[in-house]
Amino acid sequence: MGKEILDFHNHIGTQKAATYEEEGEGRMREFGRSTKGLQVYMEKYGIGEAVVFPLPMLSHKQKEANEEVMKLVESKSELIPFVYLDPRLDESPDLLEEYVNRGCKGLKLHPVCHGYVISHGMCSPTLEVANSLEIPVLIHTGWGEYGEIRFIKELAKNFKHLKIVIGHLIEHQDIFVMIPELENVSVDTSYATHPRRIAQAVNKLGPDRVIFGSDMPLTHPGFELYKVMEAPISDDNKEKVLWGNGQRLLKRKTRT
Repeated sequence: MGKEILDFHNHIGTQKAATYEEEGEGRMREFGRSTKGLQVYMEKYGIGEAVVFPLPMLSHKQKEANEEVMKLVESKSELIPFVYLDPRLDESPDLLEEYVNRGCKGLKLHPVCHGYVISHGMCSPTLEVANSLEIPVLIHTGWGEYGEIRFIKELAKNFKHLKIVIGHLIEHQDIFVMIPELENVSVDTSYATHPRRIAQAVNKLGPDRVIFGSDMPLTHPGFELYKVMEAPISDDNKEKVLWGNGQRLLKRKTRT
């Protein structure tokens, strides 16, 4: 497929992460010191564009973390910045609008690292801004109670037109029970356990609601890409997962 791949989930930057042991954190911060590491992987695996945002930073450092990413992506049209915020903070709704005006194309949230329930009313002011701006909101799921799919379901029902993307296709036991009827919810493929898991998502949610994401540098893009390429789905559906669905959410041009 050449460079016709969009990776919807990547971290760059050097801000101290909210989690991770020192050794692993150090490796990630070194990787994010520039965009060279990411660009090497993109070239190697034929990834033409990548959505990028900071590592899960400490909440009071969110301004610094996002500023660093904005500087890193300057003059790099293949890197698509999302703003990464803690939606509970009073400054976050205004920061979201500011960064979107400066070129960010979406919002990244991490309820587990920052410790909140995504469907709680304290998150609503930031999400209302995202909804009005019609941008996608990528939300971490898994690895803790705050990452449970039931909160995504509540959020999707409260914000029926919000473009929600579930971060990580891990073995949520209830995802294909709770999510199919919620047409404003998609899922990224990172951490899928097997190519069959990709096929299950396409079959249960429909081919327009599954989006390739690697979660680099926490995972390996070659491994994450392999699971999509080997999934027992049609080539047309692979094209949607790898490129078309992400482009549509970002309101970017599609191929003719």
